[in-house]
Amino acid sequence: MLLLWHFATTLGGGKGVGQAATAAVVTSWVLIFVAGLCLSLLMFHELGIPRS
Repeated sequence: MLLLWHFATTLGGGKGVGQAATAAVVTSWVLIFVAGLCLSLLMFHELGIPRS
């Protein structure tokens, strides 16, 4: 869905498409990293493993 939003708001021809694709990939990776971090913290909390 995020990728579609970036391409739907593209201006400037091929250069704009390249920038939109880069922005979509970077945004997706950041969201994946944050989701993984949140899930890891949740799992470690549920297992009772203390944080240092």
